Amino acid sequence: MKIETFVCGPVQTNVYLIWNEDTREAALIDPGMNSEEAGEAAAKFGLIPKYVFNTHAHFDHTWLNAYYKRLWPAARLVYNKLEEPMLDASPQAAAIFGFPAPEASPHADVYCVEGDVFMLGGEEMRVHHVPGHTPGHIGLLAKLGVFSGDVLFQGSIGRCDLPGGNEALLLQTIREKLLVLPEDTIVYPGHGPTTTIGIEKAANPFLG
Repeated sequence: MKIETFVCGPVQTNVYLIWNEDTREAALIDPGMNSEEAGEAAAKFGLIPKYVFNTHAHFDHTWLNAYYKRLWPAARLVYNKLEEPMLDASPQAAAIFGFPAPEASPHADVYCVEGDVFMLGGEEMRVHHVPGHTPGHIGLLAKLGVFSGDVLFQGSIGRCDLPGGNEALLLQTIREKLLVLPEDTIVYPGHGPTTTIGIEKAANPFLG
């Protein structure tokens, strides 16, 4: 598996393009604001986009859903259905933070739940339901590591003061779904630098 990371938009959302080197099948994770360069890279590398995943439906992670569905009509948009009300309310949420309304996102081609597996060639991407930051937040576990969205960051955790947030549930989620992974598992967060499960177990002040 190969990965390219793009830090996009005014809130510096991490947008991940991953692909199977043998089949060239690719997935895009969290197409945030100003992430068109990920599509350009996919074309440059000769990739076959198969999935567009939203870890959750905050507008900074879904801003270009409609753009990528037009660009890659065969790619399937995937998220947890619990996120759909938030996705539909993206224009109002963006306005609260002083941004223009994003283009309306299409709804999912596939609603995912805990334990679902999506394949890129022979490589698995396994869904974990990791609520707390939002009700339907998912993490994606692949050979490369775990894509944690806005649940776990280097030295921090996701904020819980937005609609649908729940701090107790978030901490439970992190401990039961993420910290049980091997300590050398790389964590690819929705914002900020990568880390590992071992580093966060040892040093994250929110998880003491």
